[in-house]
Amino acid sequence: MSFVSLIDGYFRLTVDGHHYLCTDVAPPLIIHNIQNGCHGPICTEHTINKLKHEGNEDGMYVLRRSCTDFNYILLTVVCSATSECGDKVSNVKQYKNFQIEVDNKDGYRLHGSDKYYPNLKDLMGHLKGQVLKTDSMSFQLKKCCPPKPRGKIILMNTFTSLKMQLSITW
Repeated sequence: MSFVSLIDGYFRLTVDGHHYLCTDVAPPLIIHNIQNGCHGPICTEHTINKLKHEGNEDGMYVLRRSCTDFNYILLTVVCSATSECGDKVSNVKQYKNFQIEVDNKDGYRLHGSDKYYPNLKDLMGHLKGQVLKTDSMSFQLKKCCPPKPRGKIILMNTFTSLKMQLSITW
C-alpha cells in the first residue's frame, strides 16, 4: 500500500494535483477539494490568471486553500468598478478576496459573519443567492472555476516560480 501511495503522490505532484489512483490512498483533503470545486494553495497571481483564462466575467470566482493558513479558504471574485478619468468613464476589472473560516467543530463561515454552515457547499449555495458588497461595489457569485484534471497551467507556474527562487538562492 505504501508503494501505491508513493506513486500516487508523485503523480499528483508532477502531473495532476487533483488526481488519485484509488480511494484507499487518496488524501481526505484532495477528495474534499474535488467535491467542493476548491483548488489547493495557489497564490493570488495564479488565481487571477485562471479567472482571466476562464473568461474574466463579473461574478466568476475561484475557491482555493490559503497558502499561509490552512484554517482559511480564499474566495477570489471578478467584479467591475467604474473608473472616471476626465470625460471618460470605463469599467475596470477588479479581483476581491474573501476569507472563509474553516472550523472542524463548527463548519464554514465567511469571515466577519456569525453563521456557520456544516459544509462548504452549503455556504457557497447560500452566498450565491445573496448580493455581496465590499468597498463601493455590489456583486453576485455566478460561476465557479473549479480545478480541472491535469491543470498544468497552475503546476507549471508553480514549478517555474520555484525554479526561479532556487536559481536566485544558489
